[in-house]
Amino acid sequence: MTVIPLRSPTAFASSSYKTPFGIFDDDTTFRSDADAMVEYVRRRLGGATVTTEITQNDVWACFEDATLEFHSYVSIYQARDLMMDMIGQPSASLTTVQTPHHTTRFLQHYSAPYNWLGDAYSMHSGSITMAASQQHADLRADLISNGKLKDGDILHIKDVYYASNIQVYRLFNTTSAMNYLNREFNFNSYIPEVMFYLLPVWEDVLRVQEFAVSDKVRRANFSWRVNNGVLTVYPALKTSKTIWYTYQVEPIDAALSGSMHYQNYLGTSGTVTNVSNAPLEVMPYMSLNRMSKQFIKRITLAVCKELLGRVRSKYMSIPIPDGEVTLDGADLRSEASAELDMVRGELKEWLESLTHTALLTQEQEKQDAIYISYQKTPLRMIKG
Repeated sequence: MTVIPLRSPTAFASSSYKTPFGIFDDDTTFRSDADAMVEYVRRRLGGATVTTEITQNDVWACFEDATLEFHSYVSIYQARDLMMDMIGQPSASLTTVQTPHHTTRFLQHYSAPYNWLGDAYSMHSGSITMAASQQHADLRADLISNGKLKDGDILHIKDVYYASNIQVYRLFNTTSAMNYLNREFNFNSYIPEVMFYLLPVWEDVLRVQEFAVSDKVRRANFSWRVNNGVLTVYPALKTSKTIWYTYQVEPIDAALSGSMHYQNYLGTSGTVTNVSNAPLEVMPYMSLNRMSKQFIKRITLAVCKELLGRVRSKYMSIPIPDGEVTLDGADLRSEASAELDMVRGELKEWLESLTHTALLTQEQEKQDAIYISYQKTPLRMIKG
């Protein structure tokens, strides 16, 4: 039987035919491995002994397909770990070898319509004077005019209060009429009598908390509401008062500016909204380690075997003098399918064990094992 070698003298670098998509054609490491892959497939499929009905161009195409499949699996698991950090970022912000740093930025934006941001930003205090019969005050406009807030920033009003005169004397009963009269008639230093009590310290602490709640609940003559930076006081003021408030300023991201940020949508055009536009590009082939290339080599061989099986399945048998030769196309396709399932399963299992959640679990198990080992270690004897 005439042996037709699978590998021709033409090297990948000098060949006029490249891979179908040409993604790795300029990668010097891929070029070198492409030539070696032809020889590897030829020997594994028995091309040194019998005819192998696939060309080196077919092997190169299968090699590219296997490399893209490997990167696809890696990107899927990478997206599972990084998607929360990429949403809202510019879709072209990452290069092929970078991943975003884990932050709580998206969580802050995601939870902003429902709760405050706590201590994520510095706390400030401000005041505004409201005239008699005035019920509304635009705090946002006042802060912008004073240079405390930029037009695109997000304003969080934390607390609103008005300063009352400090009472020198207070009865221990927070509901006493004296406490209300002192405030309403400005009895700043009015002391009807002098009394001394010998009480434990814990009771003093409870009294302080009791009076603090009383000032905010029982003695508060007004309620307030803030909508889009506008303060509304209920009921309308009878006299002019200075209203104090505490606030936080959240600088808005340029990519997330606009009214949609705090409504139903996060991000604008050109930003990551889901995994379909996440910048998870293919890494350079030369940056892959030997372990990764071994997966690609196994996938390439299985894909080439499947291709050869399809070719041979077109002719179930070939007539020869005094008989016929039955081809093994069906067997090759069955073997290739089993090998692909095996290598894909191993790859998924490997990637599953390397997710951030899995790594944290492994680290916790390691710490627990170390802790148990230390517990069983005998204590040293120390001579005094």
